[in-house]
Amino acid sequence: MEQDKRLIIYPRYINSAVQQVDGRRVAKQYCPHNPTIQEISAHLKKLYPTSEVAEEPTKRYPRGAVEAFDVGRVRISQIENVKKAEILKAVASSILNEKVGALKAAAAKVPQKGKNKK
Repeated sequence: MEQDKRLIIYPRYINSAVQQVDGRRVAKQYCPHNPTIQEISAHLKKLYPTSEVAEEPTKRYPRGAVEAFDVGRVRISQIENVKKAEILKAVASSILNEKVGALKAAAAKVPQKGKNKK
């Protein structure tokens, strides 16, 4: 029987709300808060368009099997000469940058106090 060579990415690996001892694998400064498998999958497809990406919404992180919010994982085919840690950091940074950009755009639309007075 041939071994499956795809990489498994649990949201916990790149979640800034999770401590390293609980499974986070990327530095907090690069991690978004509570990423979903849909976000991870979309960003993996954007960053690595030639790779096969599959969502598995019924799977759970083994050490977090009792936590209701920690559901799902994403599988991606291995990319030659790219380590799993590099993929995790790239997807985490991509999601974080998108979320920060959305927050900045929303903040720019809010009128500043005292600026629009005549």
